[in-house]
Amino acid sequence: TEPIVLNSIGDIPSVLEIAAKRLQNPDGFQIWWRGQADATWELKPSSSRHYTDQEHEYGANRYFQQKAGSRRATIPGRSDNLDWLCLMQHYGHPTRLLDWSESLLVGLFFAVYGSDASQLDKDGALWAMNPRLLNKFFVELDRIANALHPEVQSIAGASFGIIPPQNVRTVAFAPDEFDLRMLLQQTVM
Repeated sequence: TEPIVLNSIGDIPSVLEIAAKRLQNPDGFQIWWRGQADATWELKPSSSRHYTDQEHEYGANRYFQQKAGSRRATIPGRSDNLDWLCLMQHYGHPTRLLDWSESLLVGLFFAVYGSDASQLDKDGALWAMNPRLLNKFFVELDRIANALHPEVQSIAGASFGIIPPQNVRTVAFAPDEFDLRMLLQQTVM
């Protein structure tokens, strides 16, 4: 699909209208947004860019778990792999998750805000997704999955070496909200 160019904040109503039509969602409800500070970046999880093999990923995830207790007042239980992944995602650790927001404005923020000065002269990208259509296509589910759904749990298991990663499918889900960043960013995955 051809990109929609957004030149100013005044273009937001037309972006909403076009996105709702393209995503087969005429009322605009449940459109998820993702902003990326560089329009050339692919739409894929950070773990696929950072880790050379699965053992490297597992080791990095375990290391994050070991150090988190000294940096946060509360942490997930040791076996709450999905909560760990969500926490890792929101503190910049590479994961298999791709975070989205229910807020267009949060998506726009990440599209224009680069993490370093090298991104200031680049065009950002704002992605829109209908999570129900994604789930219907990938996991034959006509709703947004919750954290207990088996496909969601398989992502968590694969991230810690509990299940083989080739058994993981793409699924849109609403994680349990346990961190202030998740609340503020209206996080969905």
